[in-house]
Amino acid sequence: MAKNVTPSQLSIISPALGRHLDQRVGSQSQDERETVLEKLGDASTLLKYDVCTWWDGCYYCRDEDGNWTEVKCYL
Repeated sequence: MAKNVTPSQLSIISPALGRHLDQRVGSQSQDERETVLEKLGDASTLLKYDVCTWWDGCYYCRDEDGNWTEVKCYL
């Protein structure tokens, strides 16, 4: 079951996790990136972020300022 978060519930994640996610998206293929974007499916959410990735049960997205946000998690 997915835990959807509203914009007011979105939180910037820890710097350590942010560094890990930066490394992760740096090694993602274009196909992997497209798959993540496809699975998120919400175009309005995707317009707010430069890149999104999946890690440890959650989707995280990075904005133009380099801040990572947890967008959707599966429990």
